[in-house]
Amino acid sequence: ALAEAGVVRSKLSVEGDGGSVYFSPDRLISRWDLIAWRAKLEYEPSLRNHEEEEMSRNRVDFLDVRNPSPELLVDILADERSITRRVFGRCKRFQTRKPCTKAQAAVALNSGRMRRLADEEIARIEAEAFTRESELREVTSEVAEKGDIKRYWDRRFEEERNRGVTVETEYRFAADDLQREKSFLENASLETAKQRASLDCQRELLSGLRSEVEEMSEKLSFEKGKCIDEGLGLKESRRDLEAELDRLRDAESILESQVEAVRILRGWVEEEAKKNQNRSQILETAVRRWKWD
Repeated sequence: ALAEAGVVRSKLSVEGDGGSVYFSPDRLISRWDLIAWRAKLEYEPSLRNHEEEEMSRNRVDFLDVRNPSPELLVDILADERSITRRVFGRCKRFQTRKPCTKAQAAVALNSGRMRRLADEEIARIEAEAFTRESELREVTSEVAEKGDIKRYWDRRFEEERNRGVTVETEYRFAADDLQREKSFLENASLETAKQRASLDCQRELLSGLRSEVEEMSEKLSFEKGKCIDEGLGLKESRRDLEAELDRLRDAESILESQVEAVRILRGWVEEEAKKNQNRSQILETAVRRWKWD
């Protein structure tokens, strides 16, 4: 009812695509709908009696209402009990589609039979509260006469004192545990700091070793380049030496051929010399014989 009156937002929405719209959660109720709804609750018997009557515009004072509904007509005819007059005053334009304010909805909800029902409910609640209070006073006085209250509070005080002692003991145990935990955490923090310092030192050593390894790697790369260059030079020198060796072998072959030729020539010369010597001896012998003769 509060949501339909515009006092609070409603969670209702459209039922299906082709169904009826009971209430939109983002739209407040109009004046027309508010009065129609309240009049049905307030004048239900009167509505059944006036449903068949011919309604005339002259019986309604609003200039912008041509065909008043039975609910509005019955409410206007109520005069001083009219919810419309109580909520909107004696205005000449009803403005049927204008949304109601929260104050207007609150006045409509607190008028007529609903006000009486609310007063009766409040009176009933107050009577029940008064009855319970009277019964409580009677019980309290009866217990006080018997001394049960003092004993009850003494027992409660003793329980609270014992509970306080227990809480104090538990607090001390908890404080001791907390102190031990604090000491443990401090020692753990110191150990962690030492480990962190050790890790930092190891990190520095690793960084130095990494630098040395990188430097050695660069040197090895440089030496490797030099070795490759020297290997290429040695290969070139080897090719030159092999070419020189081939040339020397060719020269040796030529020299051996020449030596063989010289040897052959020497043998031929020696043979010719022997032949010439023999000829000389023969000639000398012939000359001596000739001279003798």
